Amino acid sequence: MKIKSIIACTLLSLIIVFSATGQTPTRPRSNQPQWEYLVVSFGKVYFSDPMTDPEAKSSGLSKLLSFSQAGIVIAKEGLSTQKSMDTLGKFGWELVGAVGVIGGDQEMLFKRAYDEGRSKQEEELIRQEGEKLRKILEDERTKSSLAVPATELVDLDEAERIEARNANRRAQEERFKTSTASVISGSVKTKSVLSNSTSATDTDLSANIVIDGTTQLLTGGNKYRSSEAKRLGESTLKAIMSAAGIREDTSYGRDSMLSYLLGKVKVSVDVVIVFGGKERVVATTRSGGSW
Repeated sequence: MKIKSIIACTLLSLIIVFSATGQTPTRPRSNQPQWEYLVVSFGKVYFSDPMTDPEAKSSGLSKLLSFSQAGIVIAKEGLSTQKSMDTLGKFGWELVGAVGVIGGDQEMLFKRAYDEGRSKQEEELIRQEGEKLRKILEDERTKSSLAVPATELVDLDEAERIEARNANRRAQEERFKTSTASVISGSVKTKSVLSNSTSATDTDLSANIVIDGTTQLLTGGNKYRSSEAKRLGESTLKAIMSAAGIREDTSYGRDSMLSYLLGKVKVSVDVVIVFGGKERVVATTRSGGSW
């Protein structure tokens, strides 16, 4: 809370100064340092006591020099948290603040000099990590519940129910992909299609589609119209809903968040423009309905 109070006081002082002088803050000059920030929580910090947990020191994770010629130092270390912070430090992140919250979690603020090339490279690595995690979760989800150790008691009714549910999920995902194959091609790509049905009969599918509208929307090198991006997203969404045989629920209005959330089949379309080496979402449209 002390850090937040200091920041609030600093911002208030700046507002008073600029108001009094009639000046407005200017954009930083290109030769001035630019920063980027990272706010994370590693969860509750658990500390290891070398007196009761000597293995923590013998593992090589400890950094605290104790019982040495430098003198006796008895202190606890948050080994897991500092290991995570070491990893961030290797990527240039420096801890500049920490705020304790209820339950022992720590909100930590890191800072580093902005490097566009490095940030772009990490953005791609993070995207790849997300794809790997998604694949792992999907593979885990589709495993047969019958594959359990012989020492475990198996309820065949429950096992069959889960298998039927998983089969229903796979069928829904395949149905959407197959029926929209003619629409989703070229600049229109599927980002994700995932069913979360809870039984063998219900429907609960979410699909996210991405359109690369760079060629169609970008003019003069760096100009586009949001209205055109919106129309491109809407026309693509309509074509997808029609191809998939989804009865759109428009009772709450087109592109209504409520209609999307309540739909048995949810489809969102992001229109992106590649500019400066990065994909930028310039329009999003969504709808929901049922088969």
